[in-house]
Amino acid sequence: MVLVDSSVWIELFRKQGDVMVSLALENLIEEMQACFCGIVKLEVLGGARDDEKTVISNLFSLLPYLPQTETVWDETVRFQWRVRKHGLNIPWSDALIAVVANRNGHRIYSRDKHFDALANLGLIQPYMPGYGGSYQES
Repeated sequence: MVLVDSSVWIELFRKQGDVMVSLALENLIEEMQACFCGIVKLEVLGGARDDEKTVISNLFSLLPYLPQTETVWDETVRFQWRVRKHGLNIPWSDALIAVVANRNGHRIYSRDKHFDALANLGLIQPYMPGYGGSYQES
């Protein structure tokens, strides 16, 4: 399963968005491998144009939702402290997404450089689409 970050969802709905990113997301959805969490839904719907809101809401309603309990929020604080010890400062929303994905054993599909940095530190498992679209955990 792949937790899809808001940066990928936004690319899907951009008028001149990256076709390869959109295709990869569409494939994840078709293969029932895409999931989301609350902060991603908030970021995507919060910036959606009026004509997109219903379509996006309907897409989210089809996908598995990963909840955030109080334990997840506490773990996010500890994760952010750990990240800062590596000299990296990331948004709290990205730290939350990383924790939710890690707790569920999922990879993250993102275009956000913060997630690249987290992957380079071995703190998350990124999803890298490619030919044949491997959906298995790496």
